[in-house]
Amino acid sequence: RDTGTKFAGSASAKLVAQEGYVGSYTQSVNVGDANSYNLSAYAYTTGSAVTSSDVELFYNGSTIATTYTSVGGGWYKLTGTITGANASRDYGVIVKSGKTVYVDDMSLNNYTSGTLTSSIFDT
Repeated sequence: RDTGTKFAGSASAKLVAQEGYVGSYTQSVNVGDANSYNLSAYAYTTGSAVTSSDVELFYNGSTIATTYTSVGGGWYKLTGTITGANASRDYGVIVKSGKTVYVDDMSLNNYTSGTLTSSIFDT
């Protein structure tokens, strides 16, 4: 727990993976169905870009395709989509060997498909 480096709230989780080992930070959840879900977390390393060489999203024993989006201040939002199950599965992140990563505001949300609209290009 680190109260000095945080994205939201009062603290983040400071995760340190020793050289030669990967570290996992997961929670077991039974979502109760096989719907699509968005898994997300916010990550920070040294203030530089967070990439797959630092941390990846994790589901049910494997890393998943992870998108990294800068949200400012050196923080990146990690997002990925998974298919749920009516059984307990581990959700979270994998920290790569020799890396220190701060993780904050991890969430698992039911994915809603549909048409997204934006007014950015409207005149």
